[in-house]
Amino acid sequence: MKKFKYLIVTNLTIFLFIMYNIFSKIYIEFKGGTINFLRTYKVECGYANSVLDNTYLETASKNLSMLSDLCMNLARLRVLNIVLLSILLLSTSLYTYISYKKIEAFKPIDDLLRILKKRNYP
Repeated sequence: MKKFKYLIVTNLTIFLFIMYNIFSKIYIEFKGGTINFLRTYKVECGYANSVLDNTYLETASKNLSMLSDLCMNLARLRVLNIVLLSILLLSTSLYTYISYKKIEAFKPIDDLLRILKKRNYP
């Protein structure tokens, strides 16, 4: 029964990862600055579907236009991640369903214990 609970938790975790990847924005982070001052810059590309459709460049800043190839590659990577996680979710869900169907109720062993007691104590 523990195995079955772990499988359900695994399925839910994979599902949450898929939902996060679908609904989160793509960001590019890089560091820049001088010798004394280091700062992290974060550029927002947008959602994966808008990046793959090239609709994000219409509302993007000029700094993002030179990073468009990097945004496209990150969007493709996000889509590949979603596809692989969906395959993993499908396989673990199928395994969970099969293991759920194979669960058998425990049979009481009172009869066996009674027989063993009779054999050991004449």
